[in-house]
Amino acid sequence: MDPAVLTFLTVLAGLLFFFLMMGVRDNRKKAAAYLRTLKQHDGQLPWKEHTTESDTHLSGYFHAHPAPFQIDERTAADLDLVSVFRRLDYTQSAAGEEYLYWLLRTPALQDEDQTLREEQIQAMQVCKTDRIALQIALHQIGGCGKYSIYDHLSLLDQAKRKHPVSNYLAILLIALSVVVLLFQTEAGIVLLFVSIAWNVITYYRDRNQVAPYLLSLHYILRLMDGADRLRTIHLSDTPCFEEEREELGKIVAQTGGFRRGSFLLAGTGRMAGGNPLDILFDYIRILLHLDLIKFNSMIDQAIRYRSDIDRLITIIGKIDSTISIACYRDSLGTWCQPNLGGTAFETRELVHPLLRSPVANSITTDGYVLLTGSNASGKSTFLRAAALAALMAQTIRTVCAASYRAGYYRIYSSMALQDDLSSGESYYIVEIRSLKRILDAGKESSTPVLCFLDEVLRGTNTVERIAASSEILHSLRERGIRCFAATHDVELTVLLEKDYDNYHFEEQIQNGDISFPYRLLPGPARSRNAIRLLEAIGYDESIIQAAENRADNFLKTGTWK
Repeated sequence: MDPAVLTFLTVLAGLLFFFLMMGVRDNRKKAAAYLRTLKQHDGQLPWKEHTTESDTHLSGYFHAHPAPFQIDERTAADLDLVSVFRRLDYTQSAAGEEYLYWLLRTPALQDEDQTLREEQIQAMQVCKTDRIALQIALHQIGGCGKYSIYDHLSLLDQAKRKHPVSNYLAILLIALSVVVLLFQTEAGIVLLFVSIAWNVITYYRDRNQVAPYLLSLHYILRLMDGADRLRTIHLSDTPCFEEEREELGKIVAQTGGFRRGSFLLAGTGRMAGGNPLDILFDYIRILLHLDLIKFNSMIDQAIRYRSDIDRLITIIGKIDSTISIACYRDSLGTWCQPNLGGTAFETRELVHPLLRSPVANSITTDGYVLLTGSNASGKSTFLRAAALAALMAQTIRTVCAASYRAGYYRIYSSMALQDDLSSGESYYIVEIRSLKRILDAGKESSTPVLCFLDEVLRGTNTVERIAASSEILHSLRERGIRCFAATHDVELTVLLEKDYDNYHFEEQIQNGDISFPYRLLPGPARSRNAIRLLEAIGYDESIIQAAENRADNFLKTGTWK
């Protein structure tokens, strides 16, 4: 053999070994850094960065797995469930993110429907060594970008197969170049450079056509690799997730053909990417078209194993979500497990889960509540806190309160409404449609409806608003639809005093300053501070006095002058 060729091969072998060691070192450094991150953020707020774009994939699992009842889009928007999700989200994988979002919008309607197991959540709270081990395995699965896993699965059905003969030719050219190089150095070098140039050009030409599908295959592989790690990881403190891990093992065995030879595809692990070893393998794949050759067979197998992949996503998502709820509980000051059953709605020291310094309130009611009070006094926040308490009790078994006892409900709201410019519908039309869907839901004889309404029929004049809203609220009571409603119309507290428990929030005005205690008080609002608030803001006294006189006259005569 030519000494120059021997030297070249020796140097190449040395470089390969160097890159291998560098890759192993980088992966270990990344794993150690992430372990430190998990320990540093234990008991803290979520550290993941969320953007509107990064959250576009959240509803993928939700839309792919409908249930008898799920929180509708109106209620999800009213309660700002995306922000609530972000507060809960300690998941490590896209499967976990999408499953947790599905969970938050799919409340259990009876004990048998509960998805998460309390003993598993508690085990993850107590056994933090095992929790971290599972989190690292889940982190290696990682995310899949701005698209849902189910977008990727649907994309595979559109993939066009191409016979890999040209890709096999790429390997043949390189092999031929090496053989020539062994006997004719100069000719071999020329042929090698020509082969490399041709292979690179044809690789990117072909790869651009299948790149979206390769991304899909990559994530499926990461799911399967992750399932393998989760089922074999040693849990020292608890036999947690034994059933789930056993099922993962069966699925991994059934889908073994898909993973065979999967190293030919570009780096599939979360820890992969960016280190010298991965870069080296990428160049080898480009030169030999290895991932393109493997593409066709893996597409067919991915479609064949669709149901197994879906089950993998569900199990991995459930494990990830269970750990996420354990972390969420560790980050809270006051929380409780719900006591579900019966007809009363009773909670002590309830707070909204997104507020940093909330004021806690307590209430005991049969589920029919009318809230009055001025703007900014706390009515809407309390409605959302009560709605989220009911929802989180029936989904993640964790309520931000000292205690919570209530029944199972189908939860609806009609709160943060707007004109629908796309359809040309006014605010009032949007509002009455929103209310109608709740009345229609009450016609079903299944799980009771619990609804939350803010400023009923605010989109119309006072007389018709009071007349219509009183009848709608009365009808909700007659149909057994439990309702928490906030209103400025104190007349409703009299008209509906036999149907609804009256509570109110009030403001305090002292020395021209306004303050809001945000304390829920029994009975209807009695103060007439709306006009006095004008004074606190700095309006002219003449405007304030004239408004007071006009209001006094109306209360005495029933007519406006």
